[in-house]
Amino acid sequence: MTLYTGETTLAPSSQLFATINLDAIAHNVGVMQRFAGDTQLMAVVKADAYGHGAIEVSKTALDAGAVELGCATFEEAMQLRNAGIVDAPILFWLWGQATPIAEALRANLMIAIATEWQLDAVLNAVKETGISACVTVKLDTGMGRSGFTSQQWHHMLPRFCEAEASGMVHVRGLMAHFSSADELGNPITDRQADNLRAAIDQGRRAGLHLDHNHHANTAALLTHGGMGFELARPGLGIYGISPMPELGDIDLVPAFTWSASVALTKPFSAGAGVSYNHSWHAPVDTVTAIVPCGYADGINRRLTNKLEVTINGKRFPEVGRVSMDQIVVNLGPDGGGVSPGDEAFLFGDGSRGELTALDWANLIGTIPYEVLCWVGGRTTRRYEHRPVASTNVTSEDTAPAGPAGLRKLSTVDDTLQLGRELAAQLRAGDVVVLDGALGVGKTVLARGIAQGLGVQGRVTSPTFVIARSHRPGTPGDVGMVHVDAYRLLDGIQDDPRAGDVLLGELDALDLDTELTDSVVVVEWGGGVVERLVERCLVVTLVRSPGSDQRHATWRWVDDPYRELP
Repeated sequence: MTLYTGETTLAPSSQLFATINLDAIAHNVGVMQRFAGDTQLMAVVKADAYGHGAIEVSKTALDAGAVELGCATFEEAMQLRNAGIVDAPILFWLWGQATPIAEALRANLMIAIATEWQLDAVLNAVKETGISACVTVKLDTGMGRSGFTSQQWHHMLPRFCEAEASGMVHVRGLMAHFSSADELGNPITDRQADNLRAAIDQGRRAGLHLDHNHHANTAALLTHGGMGFELARPGLGIYGISPMPELGDIDLVPAFTWSASVALTKPFSAGAGVSYNHSWHAPVDTVTAIVPCGYADGINRRLTNKLEVTINGKRFPEVGRVSMDQIVVNLGPDGGGVSPGDEAFLFGDGSRGELTALDWANLIGTIPYEVLCWVGGRTTRRYEHRPVASTNVTSEDTAPAGPAGLRKLSTVDDTLQLGRELAAQLRAGDVVVLDGALGVGKTVLARGIAQGLGVQGRVTSPTFVIARSHRPGTPGDVGMVHVDAYRLLDGIQDDPRAGDVLLGELDALDLDTELTDSVVVVEWGGGVVERLVERCLVVTLVRSPGSDQRHATWRWVDDPYRELP
């Protein structure tokens, strides 16, 4: 059997466009850098930059401050080199036994190694070319996918040390992927980060420098900053979409607009059926428009009778089955002022009233990553430089804290103010979990909550008093109990009995107030307190490395705590 390759791209259409705003890409890189602090950015441009076009996005991201590029495959990385991106470090991490590693070395690409045979393949390519390899070791810190486990890393470490000592490879750093960084308050994120830190320490003790390590994706950057690693790998955020919409406005601007020219308009009689199987019938005499874009181009058929298309600033419903080449839009009895040639916006940044990629994802229960990667077929891609309006929200002009959100905290007063605003949501019996590293401001936030509740007594670090009761400032109002779960649970946080221990210890303290009559504010309680209550407010504080600036994220958690593997 003879195998051959051929052209697989559909001929581009003169009626269907993906317009990529490179100014939005540059803006979003800046937003990600603000969250990363001193941590540098590797812009993830795999899958043709999530459908945005890897070459142009890569150039823009580098100009905007990203220092490296991340690709999944060798072919993606070579596309960038062949396009003239010759100086920037480019890493690829998903490759097989047929991948030409010798060619990768000649192109000065960085290679991720996730299994022992890959190290052997790299060493063989080094012998073949005489070119030393720059590699990153991929670990499985809890994702349950590719990469060395901690035991395998321990076993392989001598081989990597030997390879580096011989000059055949330079082990640049370690990398891993988070499984649940988009789940606020999920303790597995911190555990995975700790696992990577432990592996880095182990490697450095063995003699490896490991000075370019990375774990954080967009979600981790938004909630944990750069986490103290040298690099972070934002993907979706660079394209202007938050993986955690519950955080509210974080100043990202979607860069992708998908639109088509209206092909024709047509009057339709009441009762007439539309498209295959007549899944929609006109309830009254109406006018329809044909938009030349279908499932061959990336409109999922599950969006049938769910989409809305924006034309001339008005939204119109898509009706009837999504076809291979076209959709039908109901313009209403008066035709909506729509004419052939008008631009119909499928999704974009929302500034024209159109749906966004996130809206599309929500319509059928998927994720915006998938929506962006759908777009193709006959779509013609074009680029623009359209200035974006930055919200750049600060605490001075932020609306009062809602049930979920994110806020930059530049000063102690900012943290106190957030605490006072959160207090307005609290009632007797509510539990607040304050999570974050030592010295990040948990006690200051607790002090702000106390001010908002109007309780008596000064709030101090619970390190010195395990739990302290603060009586209501006014009879009949709610009190507050401030708890240090770290000391109460020292060494048993991961024990299934930890929750029972915490309750027992609090009961043994003989506090001055009943817990059900107070708001309970728990420091260091993440991953334990959620098991005890049906509902709690989880607040995570992150400090950017080398900076006094913090970011706080918060949300109410209503589901029972899900046990982790």
